[in-house]
Amino acid sequence: MNVHYIESDGLLIAYFPDTRRIFCINEKAKELIESVKAEKSKEDILLDFGISETEYKEYYNKIFTIDDTFINKMSKNKSGDDLSRLVIHITNDCNMRCKYCYANGGHYLSQRGMLQQKTLDKCLEVFFSKFNKIYSVQFFGGEPLLNMDLLEYACQRIHDISQKRNYKINFGIVTNATLITEKFIELVNKYNISVTISYDGNPEVNNIVRCLENGANSTELILENAKKLSDQTGQPDTIEVTYNKYHVEKSVGILDVVKHIHKELPNAYIHLVPAGGSEECEYAIKDLSMFKESVREIFSYNCSKNNQDEMLMYSLIQRIVNALNNKQYRSVNICDAGIGTISVAIDGSVYPCFMFTDNDVMSYGNIFDKELFKSEKYLNLKKELEEFSLKEKNKKCQACFIKDLCNGCLGLNSFYTGNPFVLSDEICNMFRQMTEMVIIEMVKWHKNRKE
Repeated sequence: MNVHYIESDGLLIAYFPDTRRIFCINEKAKELIESVKAEKSKEDILLDFGISETEYKEYYNKIFTIDDTFINKMSKNKSGDDLSRLVIHITNDCNMRCKYCYANGGHYLSQRGMLQQKTLDKCLEVFFSKFNKIYSVQFFGGEPLLNMDLLEYACQRIHDISQKRNYKINFGIVTNATLITEKFIELVNKYNISVTISYDGNPEVNNIVRCLENGANSTELILENAKKLSDQTGQPDTIEVTYNKYHVEKSVGILDVVKHIHKELPNAYIHLVPAGGSEECEYAIKDLSMFKESVREIFSYNCSKNNQDEMLMYSLIQRIVNALNNKQYRSVNICDAGIGTISVAIDGSVYPCFMFTDNDVMSYGNIFDKELFKSEKYLNLKKELEEFSLKEKNKKCQACFIKDLCNGCLGLNSFYTGNPFVLSDEICNMFRQMTEMVIIEMVKWHKNRKE
C-alpha cells in the first residue's frame, strides 16, 4: 500500500493513491501507518501503540482496505474495435493570426486550403469500416467555420451513419468564434454540437495574442458572438485558454482570467493550460509555479464566497477535485493520442493527434493508402504510442503518487522537450504540486466547515 505525506501550514496529511483516501494525521498515526507498511506483526503493533485489536481492525479497514469496485473501475479500458474521438480538419486556414499558434496561423507546415468533399467521404469510409463505434467526431482547423458548407455536409453524413448503426455519435467543434452565423447556430441546435471557443480572457491580453488577420482586436467580436450562441443554443460548452507570457507581463493572474470568463460566459467550462515551448519561444511560460499558487487563490476565493455549490474553478483543478471526491476513473494511459484519438488532415494524412499535423515522424500514413491500418508505419507507431503511454510500464510514472489522477499530453511534451516520447519534468512537477495543493486546500475546507 502506497502513501504520500504532505506537510503544510501545521498540517500533516496522508494521501493513499491506491484508494484516494485522505487523512489529516499526527506523528503517532504516521508511525502506525509506517509500521503496517513495514509489515510488522499485529501483536507488535498493538503493544507498541497501546491499542486494542478492535481499534486496530477499525484503523486498518479505514485506511488500507481497497474497495473491489474501485479496482474494477481503475482497470477498465475501451475495446480496440472502438474509437473515442475522430478529429477531422475541415480547413487548413484561419482568419486569425494568434502569436503562439502551434499550427502556424492555421496552415501548419503545408499550404492553406480546405478539406474537399471527396477526401471527407474517403475519411468516413475508411474509419467507419475500421471501427465498430466512433463515439465522437470533432471538427478542427485552422478555423473550421471558413468551410461552412462542408461542415454542414459532414454533420449530415455522419448523422446518417449513426442512424444506420443505431448509436449516437457526439459532435464537437473548436472555433475562434469570430465567424459565428445564424447558419452555424442552426447546425449547433440541429446536431447538438458541443462548441469549444478559443479565448484567452481579459481583453488586455487577448487583444495582443489573438488578433484578426488584419491585425484588429478580436475580444469584442468573440464575446458578442459567444453570447449570441449561448442565448440560442446553450453553448459554448468550453472556453479554451492558453495562459501565456503576456498574461504574466500584464499582471493578469489565472484567477483573474477565470473570474473574467465566468462573468462573461458563466455556463462555460474553463479549460486553461500553460503555453508550452522551447527556450526560444517568446510566448511560453517558463516558470510554472503560478499554477500551484492558483490552487490556493481559487480555493481562497471560493471560501470567501462561501458557496460550495458554485465553486469557481478551471479544468486542471476541477479534474483533480473530481478525481479525489468522486473516485472518477482516469485513463490508464498518459495520453489518448493514437489510442483513443486519431486526427485526419485536409489531404487525408492521419496522425495520432491534431497537434502533430504535418509532422512526418508522427504520421500513420494517408487514408488513400492501401491497407493503411495494416501498414508497417501504422503498426510501429501505434505500438510505440501504446508502450510509452501505458503508465504501468512507464518508469517515470510507476512510482508517482498521482499516477492514477493525471493525464499528460504528448503534444505539450514535444513543446517542452522537443520529443513527444520524453515526459516534461516541468509539466510533471506542475501536476504533482497542484495535486498536493488541492489536497491541502480540500483538507482546510472540510476542517473550516466542521468548525
